[in-house]
Amino acid sequence: MSKQLGEEMEFFRQYNEVLFNQLEKKILDKETTNQQLRISVEEYRLQFKNISDVVFMIDTDFNISNISPSVEKLLGYKAKDFIGRPVSDLRHIFTSESFERAIANISRMFKDERIPATIYAVVAKDGTLKHVEIYGSPLIRDGQVAGTISVARDITERKLMEEKLRYEERRFRTFVEHSLDIIVLMNLEGTITYINPAVEKVLGFKPEERIGAKGFELIHPNDKKFLADSFNTLATDTNSPVIKAEMHLRHKDGSWRTLEAVGSNLVHDNIIEAVIVNYRDITERKRAEESLKEAELKFRTIFDSASDGIILLNVGDGKFSDANKKICNMLGYTKKELLYLGIHDIHPQESVPFVIVQSEKQLKKKILIAKNIPVMRKDKTVFFADISSSPITLGEKEYLLGIFRDITERKQAEDLLKESEKKYRELSIIDDLTQLYNSRHFHAQLEIEIERSNRYQQPLTLLLLDLDKFKKFNDKYGHVEGDNVLTRLGQVIKRCLRDPDSAYRYGGEEFTIMLPMTTSEEGIVTAKRIQEELRKEVFSPVLDQNIYMTVSIGLAQYKPKEEMKKFVHRVDKLMYQAKKDGRDRICPDRSRYKHSVIGSS
Repeated sequence: MSKQLGEEMEFFRQYNEVLFNQLEKKILDKETTNQQLRISVEEYRLQFKNISDVVFMIDTDFNISNISPSVEKLLGYKAKDFIGRPVSDLRHIFTSESFERAIANISRMFKDERIPATIYAVVAKDGTLKHVEIYGSPLIRDGQVAGTISVARDITERKLMEEKLRYEERRFRTFVEHSLDIIVLMNLEGTITYINPAVEKVLGFKPEERIGAKGFELIHPNDKKFLADSFNTLATDTNSPVIKAEMHLRHKDGSWRTLEAVGSNLVHDNIIEAVIVNYRDITERKRAEESLKEAELKFRTIFDSASDGIILLNVGDGKFSDANKKICNMLGYTKKELLYLGIHDIHPQESVPFVIVQSEKQLKKKILIAKNIPVMRKDKTVFFADISSSPITLGEKEYLLGIFRDITERKQAEDLLKESEKKYRELSIIDDLTQLYNSRHFHAQLEIEIERSNRYQQPLTLLLLDLDKFKKFNDKYGHVEGDNVLTRLGQVIKRCLRDPDSAYRYGGEEFTIMLPMTTSEEGIVTAKRIQEELRKEVFSPVLDQNIYMTVSIGLAQYKPKEEMKKFVHRVDKLMYQAKKDGRDRICPDRSRYKHSVIGSS
């Protein structure tokens, strides 16, 4: 009996131990779960506190029930300024349009809709306008919408960048759309994917007539092989240089136009995406060149076949540099022999002083005709002639052109030479020393840019630069070293400019720079860049002596309808103000800046 009782008691003991162990395990499991829950809550709170985006919740009464502390960084308000407040109290934070859209989207979320990312304009506590991107969804509890939860992200910088990109795109498109040159974009199959409106003015086709067409079909047969080879190079070689050539394209009316083509490729991530070709119509220029060649040919024909004797004297060395057949026959020399002679050799010795005086008067244009001048032939015999002489300049050298006897034909030849000289002068727009444009071209181009600025309401900024203490440098080290400074300043200026910009040697050590589609604020950046680059240039007019040059710069933005002369004078005064205020300065228009002079950095 006691044994059976003992066995029963042992059974109940073991059974109670199992129950206790199971209960203890459940308790431990519950504590573990609670601990994990506490850890998760703490992690959530930590993330909620430190998250850079703003997380906020709205309850069914349209009150803000919670918001992350990051709202202070975004808007300048603390989280407590929002929590518990109705959404309607936040109207002042949003722009009116954004607030109405926000209310509409919150209402949609209460209808169990998810709201995709939407951009709103909001006003921070300090009054600055910001752009935020907000997306949200309904907060579900027990199968019912119990509120909303949304995330807001600051995209102000991205928005500003997008706006800047759009501005740059509009500006670039404006430049392309109003360019006088044809700009063509072709894919790698040679199909035109874009062409600007200039094609209608130059070739008579509307842009839509050429987009989708093959880029080679208007090319003259003689130019097709070169163009095909050039296109293949640009379409396959990412390092291909820019290719330039003249070619002929067919106008819509069937005629041929001469164009100057500049081709390059569009490379992105080392992959060629397209080929770009810029066509400039040079038909009229080519015609002018042909007319000039024809005029030169006519001149040479007249020169060689004239019934009067014509001779060209190089004033610099006193030697004849050219002579026609008639003068050779009159003097008895071959042309080769005459080119070794000068005035002293074709006049009697006793007449040479008088002839030289007459030549100097003719060179100074005090007289046109020297009458009854004794001329000595090779065989020393003498004849008398009326010599009409005119000074001319060819290739920067001065000559005296003498025509013997016939005044009428001499006058015709002189007029022809003056006309040829005029054409050469008109074609010369580059300053030989600095390789910048000269002042004559400056005034013509400024007139064009001013007209464009007025027509399209685009900014135009003008810079006037003057080398500081250049005369002192020139006097001390000589004109050769002075010319070297001017040449290298021209190179510095070229390096600092964009494609639309242009630079000119205005006179002496003064330079002008035109910056189309550029505000004066942007122009200051260019002016500073030129000053910085010039400071890097080392001049060594004397061995072991380094000299650095500086420039003073006047700068102003064109005022609508302002006269060109007044505009240039205004910039000129600013340049002199910069020199007056200590040199190596940039002096912008006072009406635009608090400080009238920007010193060297």
